[in-house]
Amino acid sequence: MDRSVTLILVVVFGVLGALAVARVVLAALGKPFDWKKAAPPPAPVPTSLSFLAGLSFFSGLAALGLVVTTGILSAALSMDDVLQVGSHERPGITLAAKIVLYLSLLPAVMAVAFALAARGVISESGGAVRGRPLYRTGVLLAIFSGATVLDARVLNPTSWISAGRDVVHRIHSVDESEINRGYLGIELESTSSTRVARVVPGSPAERAGIRVGDWIKDLGGAQMPSGTALIERIGSLPPGSRISLAILRGSENLTMTAELAASFATLQALLDKQDFDDERLAVLKAAGIDHRYSADELTKICASFDFDQGRLKAIERALPHLQDPQNAYRILGSLEFSDSKSRVSGWITERAQPPNAPKEE
Repeated sequence: MDRSVTLILVVVFGVLGALAVARVVLAALGKPFDWKKAAPPPAPVPTSLSFLAGLSFFSGLAALGLVVTTGILSAALSMDDVLQVGSHERPGITLAAKIVLYLSLLPAVMAVAFALAARGVISESGGAVRGRPLYRTGVLLAIFSGATVLDARVLNPTSWISAGRDVVHRIHSVDESEINRGYLGIELESTSSTRVARVVPGSPAERAGIRVGDWIKDLGGAQMPSGTALIERIGSLPPGSRISLAILRGSENLTMTAELAASFATLQALLDKQDFDDERLAVLKAAGIDHRYSADELTKICASFDFDQGRLKAIERALPHLQDPQNAYRILGSLEFSDSKSRVSGWITERAQPPNAPKEE
C-alpha cells in the first residue's frame, strides 16, 4: 500500500516536473505555454463607408459629365454641315455650351468641399470609416474639370489679358498671310485654259461683267498663257486690288476692271479659328473694308461671334456693302436680343430709304 502510494506520487510529481520543464523551454523559445485553449481571434469590426466621400465622388463625376457635354456641343458646332446645324440654332447651341461649362465649376467646388469634410471624418474615426479612394477620385475629377474650364479661357482673367496683347500679332503674322489672297470668283475649264466655265454669283467677276464663255487673255498688261498662271497671279494680289482684264467675247475684245475680294470660305474658316470677338473683328478688317457679302454670308459671319456686341460691329461694317440688300432682314435671325434686332432693323430701314426721302418720325 505504501509502495503504491509512493509510486503514484512519483508519477504525479514527475508529470508536473516535466510540464514545468516544458513550460520553461517554450518560454525561452518565445512560445509560452498556455494551460487554457487558445481563444480564436476576434472577428473584425465592420466599418462604415463615409457618406461625404460618396458625395465628393459623385460631385466630381457630375463636373466631368458637364465638361463632356460641353465638348459634345462644341463638336456639334464644328460639324454643322454634317449635322445640319442651321444659322439660327448655332447661337443657341453656343450659349448652351457656355452655360454648361460655367455650371461644371459648381459640382467641382462641391467635390473638393465634400472631400475635405470626408477626410476629417475618416481621420477622426481611427480607421472605422472607409472612403479615402472615393473622395480622392472625386478631387481628381474636380481638378480635371476645373483645369478644362480655365483652359477654355472663360473665367481666367490672365488669359484675357495675354490674348489681348497678342491678338494683333496673331492676326497679322499668321491669319493675314492666309487671308491676303485675292478672290475673283471664276472657274476655268481646265488648268491649261483661260476660258471661263462658271462665274460665282455676287463675286467680283460678276460685278465686273465677266460671263461664262469669256476668254481672259490679259491681266494687268501681262498675257496669261494658262489657267494655272491666271489663278496664281490673282492669288498673289491682296483683297481690294483693282485689276484690269482683257476679255475676248466671241469676236469682241473688251476691257474690264474688277476689285478682288477675299474668299468667303477662307474667311469663315479663319473666323471659326479665333477665340474672341475682337480677334474676329480684326480678321474682318484684314479682309478689306469694302469686301462684299450676301445676306446669308453675313448671317454665317455673325454666327461665328459669341456676343451681340461683336455681331453689331460686324453688321455695321458689312451692311453698306451688302450684295442683296433686299434680303438684309435675314441677318436679324443671327442676333439674340431684341434691342440688337431693333438697332439693326433701324439701320436696314435707313439704308432702304432714298437719299432725299424724309425720315420717319
